[in-house]
Amino acid sequence: MTCSQKVVIPVKTGVQYRINICNCWIPAFAGMIIVRCFRLFTRPSIMRCVCWIGFICGLFFLAPAIAGENGLIEVRGSEGGAVISFINGLGEVNTKADHEIVASLPSNPTTGYQWQLMKPLAERTVKLVSHVYLAPQTVLVGAGGQEIWIFRTTGPGETEIALGYIRSWEKGVPPVNSRTIRLKITP
Repeated sequence: MTCSQKVVIPVKTGVQYRINICNCWIPAFAGMIIVRCFRLFTRPSIMRCVCWIGFICGLFFLAPAIAGENGLIEVRGSEGGAVISFINGLGEVNTKADHEIVASLPSNPTTGYQWQLMKPLAERTVKLVSHVYLAPQTVLVGAGGQEIWIFRTTGPGETEIALGYIRSWEKGVPPVNSRTIRLKITP
């Protein structure tokens, strides 16, 4: 479904409720299930309340799944660039020294989760240039955006960049999602 599509939920004859699923398909889906379970409520104010309860439940309990989208890796160099997708959480990049590696990962800091480096970088082959969060262009409260990680290759060799989607205050808890960028850098 695209951003402009809506889910139409028939509640009773002649009455329909529309839920916009743009940027929040999980909460909208949760709201849709709750609405279908409570068909006996026919007053619009009660239906709106039930939809909001579903939205809030989906936001807080299912939001870590938003990071399940793959994300992208962009390689930028003097000879041009390339875009690579993560496959099963792994992105393999063959590049040269002094190129930029840009990882764009879906993120929703309102849930407490954010992407963090899981192990130190091998500074002789790659270094971190910047890390920023880009908020979504929407008015939806709690909608997720993108974390942009920019690395620069510094020398030849093979290394990995390991990123985990975690809550910083939860110690000893494995990440709910992870991405690994495997780099093979030639001179």
